[in-house]
This record gives sequence, structure tokens and C-alpha cells, in this order.
Amino acid sequence: MASLGTGPLTAVRINELTTVASAYAFAQLFRSDYSIAGSALPLSIAAGMAENLVAAQSGSASTVIQTSPNGYETNTWSALGTLANVLAGCTQGIANACTNLFALTPTASGVTPTTTLQAIVNIALNPAVNVAAIYNLGSVVTSYAPALTATQGPNSASVLQKLDAWTMAVKVNNTGSSSCPFGGPANVAFDANGYAWINNNVIQGTPNSTNCLVVLKPNGQAANGIANGYTATPTSPITGGGILGSGFGVAIDKLGYIWSGSFGWGNNVPSS
Repeated sequence: MASLGTGPLTAVRINELTTVASAYAFAQLFRSDYSIAGSALPLSIAAGMAENLVAAQSGSASTVIQTSPNGYETNTWSALGTLANVLAGCTQGIANACTNLFALTPTASGVTPTTTLQAIVNIALNPAVNVAAIYNLGSVVTSYAPALTATQGPNSASVLQKLDAWTMAVKVNNTGSSSCPFGGPANVAFDANGYAWINNNVIQGTPNSTNCLVVLKPNGQAANGIANGYTATPTSPITGGGILGSGFGVAIDKLGYIWSGSFGWGNNVPSS
């Protein structure tokens, strides 16, 4: 499986990496028969997250995953490689690889998968099940790199690096302007378009309150005023309106207005 993301693409490569990325991004939208269904917004958000993990055109890890604040600063790039290798053992016809993978990745109700897509979706939905055994399958075929090392695996002595679940974290740190870096971000409110509104409390490295708040698109990129048909789309960071050390409260009212301290933003799209 491969998710095409926002496109347009001149080519598409479908491989084990794109399968892993798609399974994780769309995990909550898979039906029991492993078809995908949902309304436009959740589907577009999932497509954006798949694009954050793997580039469908090249079939390799995305620029987001390969560079800071991700890259080798987290285990996600390596975890993607290991899970792709787990699937590759099956797709490359290694003896017993499919049987072993399917036996370790049943659904929550105990149904055994019959394809690698079903297996990786089950891993995404049940990430803490059979972690060590699945990790061991990743050493049979090493087609993808980087992959998790022993110091990052389930038997690691490092508490901070030890693999205890097959989860994927994507870090974001771009607020839209170097003049407003993240500093004590607090509660997050999501509007009707899936944008995240984040209070920014302090200026990094100082005791001073900041005069800006951050708005991120559903894919974690800084909001830039451009969206597919959405009106009154913000550009991050937002300043003015009396913002100063906006505290730990941000909320969306029934009319879709976002409130943070003394600041209010008209969103024009009612939130539920």
C-alpha cells in the first residue's frame, strides 16, 4: 500500500516502507475487512501524516523523518526500517517468515492476518503486543536502513531507548518564525479544520512572557494562510490582540472562535 499524500506525483513506488507508513497513518480508519473509510478531513489528515513518514514517489523515508528534530534524534526512522524489514522477510519469500509474522500479529479479537498489510495494521493498533518477537523478525532480512540497533531494541539497558511498543513519533518544532520559538507550550485546541492552536508562554532562555501563539496545520507544519477551501486560515505565529504570556488555557467556542487570554480569532467555520 502507498498513500499518495498531497501530490501531484510523477511516479509512485509501493514497497514495505510505504506500507508501514500508510498502515500507521490510517490505522484508525481501517475497517474490519481492511478497507479504509472516513470523511474528507480525517482522510486528508491521515494522508498528511503518511507523507510525514515516507515519500510515496521515492518509496524512502521522508525528509521530515530524515532531518532534525527527527533524524537520528528519535528512533522513528530506525523503527520504520525495522518494521519494513519484518514485512520484507515475508514478501521476499524467506522460509516461515509469513507464518511467523501472521502468528505474532492477530487482531484484538484473535483473527490471524493473511497479508503483510493486515499484519502491520494490527501492529499499529496493538503496538505493545509481542514486541520482542516482532523485533527479532526484523533481523532476517536487512533491506532497509537505518534499523533499530540492539541498544534501541527491547532488551536495551537504556530506559530512554528501550523498545517497549511499536509506536511512531513525529516531532515538529517550526512555529513559522524564528522570532517566536516554542517556549512552554501549553494546552492545545483543535479547530474544525484540524488546525492545532497552541499557547506559547515564555521566551526561551528568559523569565519573560511571550507575545505570540502558534498554529500548526494537521500535518504539523506551521499554518501559512493557505488551505484547501478553508476560510480565515491563520498564519503562524499570531501576535497582537493583547497576547502576553497566554497561560495554559486555549478554547474554541460554539461559533468556532478561538480564545486565548484576551485574544480572540474568528475562524468562520463552526466547531463541534
